[in-house]
Amino acid sequence: MRGHLAHQVVRGDTLRAVAREYGTDVRRLTAADELPDPDRILVGRVLRVPQE
Repeated sequence: MRGHLAHQVVRGDTLRAVAREYGTDVRRLTAADELPDPDRILVGRVLRVPQE
């Protein structure tokens, strides 16, 4: 991994949509952010989006 980008969660965001926007997948987002429940992300949280 070359690093990461930051994405601040806004109302209506889903991990699937964020992953698609940045060209990654939900599994990588979940791992990078150590999310216990990938079906629940809170508005305002800053996600680390892994970059290849």
